[in-house]
Amino acid sequence: MFLKPISASKPHGTLYGRRSESTGNEREERGEKRKRCGRKEAILQWASFDVLYDSKLPCKRSVICFSTYSFPAHSTKRSLCFVTLLLLLLFLLQIETLKSSFSSSSLSWALFPKATHGNEPPCHAMEELNLARSRLRELITFLPLKDVRFAKQPMSGHTWFMSSINDTFEDDDTQHLYFPSETSNGRLLCLSARDVSDGARNSYALAWAEALPRNATLLAGLTFVSDTYYDYSNLWHGVSAMVPFVSWHQRKQCVVADRWVLFHWGELRTRMGRWVQSLAEAAIGEVRIEDFKEYGDGPTCFEKAVVFRHNEGAMKKQRRREVYDMMRCKARAYCGIAAEAADPKTIRMTLLLRLGPRSFKNESEVIRIFREECEKVDVCSIKVAWANNMTFCEQVIGLPLPSHPLL
Repeated sequence: MFLKPISASKPHGTLYGRRSESTGNEREERGEKRKRCGRKEAILQWASFDVLYDSKLPCKRSVICFSTYSFPAHSTKRSLCFVTLLLLLLFLLQIETLKSSFSSSSLSWALFPKATHGNEPPCHAMEELNLARSRLRELITFLPLKDVRFAKQPMSGHTWFMSSINDTFEDDDTQHLYFPSETSNGRLLCLSARDVSDGARNSYALAWAEALPRNATLLAGLTFVSDTYYDYSNLWHGVSAMVPFVSWHQRKQCVVADRWVLFHWGELRTRMGRWVQSLAEAAIGEVRIEDFKEYGDGPTCFEKAVVFRHNEGAMKKQRRREVYDMMRCKARAYCGIAAEAADPKTIRMTLLLRLGPRSFKNESEVIRIFREECEKVDVCSIKVAWANNMTFCEQVIGLPLPSHPLL
């Protein structure tokens, strides 16, 4: 329901929808009202309105002027118009109130990051930041490093080592875990793992760098974390546990780890076999095995960490060959051995004997049999050695790196 101004063709002194019967005095009184009626006063004098036409105004146009007199009781249309406009005004005022409230709330959130980065943040912002950190710390949950629920299948799937985290697959390499990453939601790996006899007593957790566990120590750089079902002393088992790290090192532009953290069934190990460690140093670089003794009793977190828990795992056959070839070359370069241009028909045999319960009962007889068989071939030469009294490089000179059964 809209009110329209009266056109200029209407006779002077008429109102919309009815003819004015006002006397001369009433016209003068209305003229005075029009003069006093400004834009602001019209808005404030909200009670009612009337549409007037004044032919004496220069622009000769309709004028809408609000006045303070009430609507006639019998005027239903004007009453409805008044109620509608009043409701509309209340609705607009409510919208403005909501906008003001929303803007104030948004401003407080916008100031929070500024306060965290400013030189002199407001006290309330620092309190909010400390409260948020405290709550994040409370959310950190340490879980057993060895999950005994998976003892029957300790090497399957996510294994029993850090069982709550799924592996990441990359091309044809073995599966691994990396922290921080999208999988960990940007969180770092933290360990509380000093027990050497029960992996279930050791624990791990994920935490954001800004809210590390209480009394935690953050170690900078890259950390290699390994868990094996076997051990790091045996030549073959030790090499199998080391191969995925060599492959990862090669793929990542030969990055070198600042430390190694070794586990067997979730139990901390602080040594690896001399031969295995020498090969690791030849292939990757210095091997510094962490024992956590200098960091107190609190947890230890790592700026960057890569975890392998499957040994060679899902590594493809071709990729495995490439890694072993690279390890051979690295070992020869480490020992300063140049490649020999030998006759491809030449057979060189090294009989590497061991001591202990797995040694031959009659070594001399075994040596005699191999020597006699070698002498039957003109281009065969044999060498006998004991691993316990040879250095790593002495073994490299006369002994190729053992090949995998699947190669």
